[in-house]
Amino acid sequence: PEPQVEIDTSVSVGIDPISNSFNAGHEHQGLQVMCRAINSLGESQSQIQLQVLNVPESVKVVGPSLIHGQQDYTFFCEVEGGYPEPELSWIIESRNNVLYKESKGSKSLTINPTEWEDNNILFVTCEAKNTVGVRQSHTQVEIGSEPTSVTIKGPIFVYQGTHEYICE
Repeated sequence: PEPQVEIDTSVSVGIDPISNSFNAGHEHQGLQVMCRAINSLGESQSQIQLQVLNVPESVKVVGPSLIHGQQDYTFFCEVEGGYPEPELSWIIESRNNVLYKESKGSKSLTINPTEWEDNNILFVTCEAKNTVGVRQSHTQVEIGSEPTSVTIKGPIFVYQGTHEYICE
């Protein structure tokens, strides 16, 4: 006899009873999908665990917008979602010139301003990439420096009244 076939899942997903299909989203990662065939002679069943492939939902670079001096500064890459798990890359650019690229997959990047003294603005980018796609985030970083000297120009001995001084 012809079996009756049923599809079921570990949570309600709104299966279309005619086509036995549903729209899978990232929230269905790991969902158990079960199929059961029943007739008057018995039943058979099988199941699979769903693996939903998707690009990372969001990527964000967190770190300082101004760096200076001799100390190290650390930037962090915050990634949400993505299956398979995305691989991370860091890119440092200045005016469309790639100065540095690292693909070791670390969620953090530490830089020292002395390495980038020839540039006053850097763009620090984190790239999260998997087999489905790529998402990026970048932040603009200004490299500042302390004044090395200042000179005041103007008279030392003055009569009462207004006198002009210039700082250089």
